[in-house]
Amino acid sequence: MKKPKIKISIIVLASFAIVGFVLWIISDNEIFSTISGIATIVSFFIGIYVFFREDKFEKLLEEIKKIQPQDASESLKQEVRSAEERITNPTTADDFFLRAYVAHIDKNYDTAIKHYQKTIELKPDFAAAYLNMGIVYNEKGNYDKAIEYYQKNIELKPDFVAAYLNMGTAYSNKGSYNKAIGYYQKAIELEPDFAMAYNNIGAVYSVKGDYDKAIECCQKAIKLKPDFAEVYYNMGLVYRYKGNYDKAIECYQKAIELKPNFAEAYDNMGIAYQHLDEQEKANYCFNKADMIRHNESFTEYK
Repeated sequence: MKKPKIKISIIVLASFAIVGFVLWIISDNEIFSTISGIATIVSFFIGIYVFFREDKFEKLLEEIKKIQPQDASESLKQEVRSAEERITNPTTADDFFLRAYVAHIDKNYDTAIKHYQKTIELKPDFAAAYLNMGIVYNEKGNYDKAIEYYQKNIELKPDFVAAYLNMGTAYSNKGSYNKAIGYYQKAIELEPDFAMAYNNIGAVYSVKGDYDKAIECCQKAIKLKPDFAEVYYNMGLVYRYKGNYDKAIECYQKAIELKPNFAEAYDNMGIAYQHLDEQEKANYCFNKADMIRHNESFTEYK
């Protein structure tokens, strides 16, 4: 899909339609006049089709610049794959970014990196490519490389909150917890109602053993986003670490209520029940978690 050529084709088709229309008006030959009229109408509708297809591509591109691959919905993934299939000979930065995005959501990380690099080569200020490249390296466990690309994204877009959130995650994965908290707090400065940032700070405080602060952050995240299943799950972990197993189970149950196929929540609820010597309930939770994972792997295999 080569956008400049599409735009040129619109101009060419429009010109052809105009010429055909003029010939249709001035021609004395009935057959020639009829052919010119048909050509004019066909050119007009082809031009409209190409124009709207181009507009759809532009809107899709803007959408995937804002939504990271790991957060893409199934409908968006399908739309992106469909658009990528039409790119037979990629030439523009947008083309390569779309290809990289598809490889990324399919977890073909090396292919994604290759296409993101080509995107950056063609358009060095393509901020979303730097962000997504950082995400790929973070998922591959190369946190230093991820931080390098997140920093480049921040240089290009200092107010892009997702870059600070991902930077915090990379530092957290490295064990640099204070730096992680600093970047999460920067994300909150830019977006005060950012529930995910509060959730992530809570997770860091939990790892640091500051459970009261962890719970406080989780509660802030819940207040901002009451249907955030992962926050209830994380708060359940904190209560389990504190030895409050009844409260932990309550949090896991809420997480499962919001996200019924939450295998990790079932697993940890089973562990909490074991601490309460309720082995039958624990076994139910473990079996439920195994069943969910089996169904998910079967779906992926299909």
